[in-house]
Amino acid sequence: MHLDDHPHRSAGAAAHSSLYLRDAPRGDHHYVEYAAHAPAATAYHRAEWLDAVEDGFDLTCYRLLAERHRHPVGILPLAHVRSMLFGNYLVSAPFGNFGGIAADDAEVEQALFERAAALAGELGCRWIEFRHVDAHALPLAEHTRKVRQIVTFPSSAEAMWEKLDKQMRKHVRKAEKSGLTCEFADREGLDDFYSVFARNMRDLGTPVYSKRFFQALWDNMPDALKIVTVRLDEAPIASLMLMSFRKQLESPWASSLREYNHLCPNNLMFWEVFKYAIARGYECYDFGTSDRGGGVYTFKKQWGAKEYELHRQFWLAPGQEMPHLNPSNPRYAARIRQWQRLPLWLANLVGPILSRKLP
Repeated sequence: MHLDDHPHRSAGAAAHSSLYLRDAPRGDHHYVEYAAHAPAATAYHRAEWLDAVEDGFDLTCYRLLAERHRHPVGILPLAHVRSMLFGNYLVSAPFGNFGGIAADDAEVEQALFERAAALAGELGCRWIEFRHVDAHALPLAEHTRKVRQIVTFPSSAEAMWEKLDKQMRKHVRKAEKSGLTCEFADREGLDDFYSVFARNMRDLGTPVYSKRFFQALWDNMPDALKIVTVRLDEAPIASLMLMSFRKQLESPWASSLREYNHLCPNNLMFWEVFKYAIARGYECYDFGTSDRGGGVYTFKKQWGAKEYELHRQFWLAPGQEMPHLNPSNPRYAARIRQWQRLPLWLANLVGPILSRKLP
């Protein structure tokens, strides 16, 4: 389904404030430029991210674009998902930590919301999930279970090292003394990254993404990506995908093999990432989302990360209840345990079929 150009005029608005909403095609100049430069846009709003989702998962994506006097003033990236487990819904942004409406003003925000709700009705969706960074004053249900954690870099790696507590410095030194090494790579590092990622996902009880998706990311945004891998001898034991956006770095996926965690590969890996970032003039590292108080949350906090409350907001169709998408939900516990017991080859075969429905 494709949207037609859709004029929108807020009640009581003057004629000059008319908005035009449309589903922008791939490569649309106005969408690309707004996603790249608008203050409210995140890495997951950008056109290249949605292009990779379409290429890697065969999902239908919508690039809702609001224009005023032929100038872009707001966007909303959406993916349409039909899942046996979760039903029929829209999500913004698909497979990303953040998303939702990015707009110049409240009128644009309201118009994009109304068009998304209309689209959901046309598609028969049960809900829309908006992965907003900040709260939006819209008629949406909300939960704030997750937080975002960001490390702001000092002027030098030496200054950051001094800021770390003794325990963190000890763990980095332990990794180095244990013979672990860390390397940065481009696309040639994907196989090592995926071998660690796939096994870690199986161990967590979560279906793995297809390698095709990561290849699609590299096809669409190669200049924004690096692979960072920690090795013991020649074997990869920890790896992450590093992604840049403006003056910020983040790692949407970072994994390690749990039998080597006593050697502190994650400590070494992130320390090398931070040195790399500071040397190249990046201002901060975004650790992404965490559940407050968990082990991952604590690890990030030890690096001096400051936390910000996130606002997952939901439009619900009439009669629908808030979806419970948390993996810690007891209703999913048995499925997670079953997945953890799968042979790795089978998890890697079946996982990509299921994960495309879990964005």
